[in-house]
Amino acid sequence: MRYRPKQSGLALLLVLILVASATVIGISYATTTTVKLISTNNLLRANRSCYLAESAIEHGLYFLRTDPSVLDGSDVALLGPFNADGTSDEYYFGSAPVAGQTRQYLLTGRAKSGGVTQTVRLKVYLESRHESLIRSLAPAHYWRLGEQPVSNTAADAVGDWDSSYKDNTSRGWAGAIMYDADTSAHLDGFNDRIMLETGEGENPDLAGKELTIVAWVWPDTHNHLLGHKAHIISKADGSTTAAHWWTVRTVQVGSKTYLRFVLKTRGTSTGLTASQGDVPLEKWTLAAVTYDGAHMRIYHNGVLAGNCAKTGDIDQDEDVEAWIGGCPTHPKDRPWHGRIDELAIFNRCLTAAQILSIYKARLPNVDRLTWNE
Repeated sequence: MRYRPKQSGLALLLVLILVASATVIGISYATTTTVKLISTNNLLRANRSCYLAESAIEHGLYFLRTDPSVLDGSDVALLGPFNADGTSDEYYFGSAPVAGQTRQYLLTGRAKSGGVTQTVRLKVYLESRHESLIRSLAPAHYWRLGEQPVSNTAADAVGDWDSSYKDNTSRGWAGAIMYDADTSAHLDGFNDRIMLETGEGENPDLAGKELTIVAWVWPDTHNHLLGHKAHIISKADGSTTAAHWWTVRTVQVGSKTYLRFVLKTRGTSTGLTASQGDVPLEKWTLAAVTYDGAHMRIYHNGVLAGNCAKTGDIDQDEDVEAWIGGCPTHPKDRPWHGRIDELAIFNRCLTAAQILSIYKARLPNVDRLTWNE
């Protein structure tokens, strides 16, 4: 066999070239894959961060609608951090009024995921719908109780029962309805009250087989009275159940304070006490009662809390006074201590759904105006 050293060397060279090429190609592929992986991870982090920032906006909207006092934040003083999904990812949020724009707020949400930070902003307009809802339900009488101290008249916004603040009943207190400039009345728990009267200066009566009374109430205390028996509204000529024509008040049940409804038909006054629904101190509660000619019902914050059978036309007596915040003819007997707001009387029985809608209308409508401004 003849020896061919040049061919052998050429073959070795070709092998080395192929190995080198493969190595270069492999390194290039690995580098490209790594770059693509890093880019993909960054994109995922950015997307997650954006999602968390938008979640922060929703978190802020919840508080803006329910408890705006916690949202005194801005771009430089956001609330947080809040963690999501048990990870180290976190978000912050805050809001601030838009200068020169009534009821407009700018919410800021900021989030961080894997070192990638995203910030989003949302401008919103918050509008109360409570008053318009009450009016749409056609009440017979409606006291917003938003008068300032210069007026001694508690105006009936829809009827002719313009009434009188007595014994320096305080006015101008923060009202029940959020993002509504209307205020509320405050009673001292001693002798303050609002005396109701008709346009002819007579004591008011309710007629027929149906009624609904709704009011927002804020008790400062219950313990100023034995048995927590504080009157929200009452037509009566004494303090016993038999002496009441129609009354909404509170009463102590064990360690709790429940709503109570008294109604007189056919000469007999029936008292109904709620079986649930504590009326807490220093918080707003919607008290509502209805009568449909067959049943008396009590609603606490839009939820049925008691009912009983009752029939007949509502009794009338023009000699019997009616007061908001006290027991008529007895200023120091069972007076309300705290605020009362947005009290309405209907000469028909509202449905459970309508009463629940009144409760929900305390929170404002939110119109989303612009993103990322």
